[in-house]
Amino acid sequence: MTPVMCFASRHSVGATFLNWSYHWLAGHDMHWNHCRGMTVVPDNPNTGVNAHFFAKNFHDGNDQWHQYLEEYRALDQTQIVTFYGGPMKIDIDTKQEDVDVDFAAAFNTISSQIPVVLLVESTQDPWYFLKIRCQNPVGNNQLLTPQENKFYQQQYLDNIIETYFKDSFDAMDKNIWDIRELLALNFKHIAKQSSLYRNLLNLSMPHVYVDVKELWFDGESCMQRVMLQLGQPIQQDRMPQWQVAYRDWQASQFDIIKFGWYLPHIIESIVNGYNFDLSHIRMDLFCEAVIQGTLIHDHDLNLKCYGLEKFPGNTLELHQLLEKNTHNI
Repeated sequence: MTPVMCFASRHSVGATFLNWSYHWLAGHDMHWNHCRGMTVVPDNPNTGVNAHFFAKNFHDGNDQWHQYLEEYRALDQTQIVTFYGGPMKIDIDTKQEDVDVDFAAAFNTISSQIPVVLLVESTQDPWYFLKIRCQNPVGNNQLLTPQENKFYQQQYLDNIIETYFKDSFDAMDKNIWDIRELLALNFKHIAKQSSLYRNLLNLSMPHVYVDVKELWFDGESCMQRVMLQLGQPIQQDRMPQWQVAYRDWQASQFDIIKFGWYLPHIIESIVNGYNFDLSHIRMDLFCEAVIQGTLIHDHDLNLKCYGLEKFPGNTLELHQLLEKNTHNI
């Protein structure tokens, strides 16, 4: 029977990098991919957006976890096969509690059969989930160039607008500043990610528990602990290259979480006319909408954004665009 291991995560916070790290530090040159067979383990999995140069096995939901577990066990392999166990697929009618129940059922049953590394999100960084990140097209192991990443990020934004704001979008001009304001007026109605699923997990089962903050800020000792708990020695001559890849991955994570760290100061600076440079915070349209929405909902202020395709790089310039909010909220 082929040995199998699961890297489980309810939210997308770094399980792909964690999965790659296991194979790289274990000294594996190849790993089994359910679409391609034996596949190269790259020396750096980073794309600049995420770690998707590593062709992981991603399976969503309880049914797929069990389906592929049996498929992998039936392989004639001596090297361990790993997969990323994620949440079930959702549509506009799916309730989050159903996703939580399904993920917990998958974890609670799989963890009694094979080793599981459970990666949990940071509840202190809720805005992490806001950023528009690459959503892979059909075939979850397709590797994307930076240009393709940008295309699919825009497609992801278009899909959100089409799904949640179709009636409003059909009746408005299709320019970037109106779309931003539409999102700003409605952003409080977009549910933040919750951690309620954790109450459903049977954590008395054997598993390796990783809080993503440890992976974000102290990755080397985190991986040493994970590998030790899994009983897998680290091939030490691979650690220097892992450190290079980790710094790349860590920088891409900071691009995401920095916005949440600085959001209160950004708002304060805009309202009060403080001089704060925004160039070190990589903001996309959603981030700009949150800023505008916070001004609308919390301060009864708005921004004169007609013709403004991208926010300026300093809060003082945004302060000069302030006006009284005229929307009925």
